[in-house]
Amino acid sequence: MFITGILKGLEVTIKTALFKKNVTLQYPKEKRDRPYRGLHKLEPEKCIVCNLCVRNCPISAIKIDLKEGREKTRNANDYDFIVNTGSCMWCGLCEEACPKQAIHLTNNYEMADYTRDKLMRKL
Repeated sequence: MFITGILKGLEVTIKTALFKKNVTLQYPKEKRDRPYRGLHKLEPEKCIVCNLCVRNCPISAIKIDLKEGREKTRNANDYDFIVNTGSCMWCGLCEEACPKQAIHLTNNYEMADYTRDKLMRKL
């Protein structure tokens, strides 16, 4: 009885180790192909600068600043959209809140960097 239990466990181990496809990807060579919430992308021609993306961000990772020498308007080209990718938790609430679908989360997930300053990205 003890030996049959060991043999059954060994059988399962051999089947999974030798005959199943690996789940792990060899990252630089292989990349994931399924949808992923990655870097933000802004379409300025659609944006009406309503600040809903800023208000709905639970950790305030999005900031909208008026560019120097510009007046307040509803034109997105007059503003700098800054996303702190170091603190963003990729929840997608900014994307859902936008009434004009001007902000999207792309499939680009390669955003590692060496300093925190470079994690502040302008859209």
